[in-house]
Amino acid sequence: MSLGNKRISGPFELFERKPELDSGHRVVLLPGGSCTALTFIDLVAEPAISQAGITTLAANPPGFADNLPLPGFTYATIEYAELIERLAVDERIDMLVGHALSANILIEVAARNNFTGPIVLLDPCLRFRNEYRSVRLLRRLERVPPLAKRAYAATTKSFPESMKGLIRPERLDEIVTDMQKTPPEQNRAVINGYFDHLEQYGTLAARLADARGEIHYVRGDAESIGFDRQDIEKIVAQENVTTHAVTNSDHFTMLDNPKEVSEILVAALDLAGGRDL
Repeated sequence: MSLGNKRISGPFELFERKPELDSGHRVVLLPGGSCTALTFIDLVAEPAISQAGITTLAANPPGFADNLPLPGFTYATIEYAELIERLAVDERIDMLVGHALSANILIEVAARNNFTGPIVLLDPCLRFRNEYRSVRLLRRLERVPPLAKRAYAATTKSFPESMKGLIRPERLDEIVTDMQKTPPEQNRAVINGYFDHLEQYGTLAARLADARGEIHYVRGDAESIGFDRQDIEKIVAQENVTTHAVTNSDHFTMLDNPKEVSEILVAALDLAGGRDL
């Protein structure tokens, strides 16, 4: 099974997978924190994607895997959002899909209202307190930087154990090996940029309310990332937001149930402008 042909587009490392019958629709897939494009390996191979003629571009943004950022890169959410908007123009992208940390970045893209296509948010985390306890601990350790540095190094080494139960056993080794390509200090910078943004807004439900475009908010029916009641109510009340609960899924919906997620993506493109797929 292939993620696609590897190439570079600006600061992004892309894995492009084209269908036999190309409809012209192009979708970017952006991974979560500490993860890589490889987490989309099952999703891009789903029959619904190829049958709809969709080209997928699974991406490693700067700072992910061994894709080193240019000097001066700040890892700020706003900077990632700007780069993704530019990528969407350069690559003629119809839809943006982001998992976890990248879903949070896409909330910022949505709120800026520059990208006009549908945006799919897979398993975002809207508040600091909703994150996994082990991840929140990394932030608290930043009060003592040498401890934080050692903690990120230890975290990278422990991925084979810590990701058990979140990633299916048959995919665990290859995905964890790919995750470990990211240097710990680079991962630390990515995660701190993510936390800076969460702390700036308190809850990203408020930021999502600024979005005018079509949003699909996707969570697993057994999601282990928290979700505050007031955030749920605010999101459900937004007319431009459609919520989805993916069956038999935890935090990695695209790995737990790629078939159902692929159907969400195809339907989202189909609804956007009434396109024929």
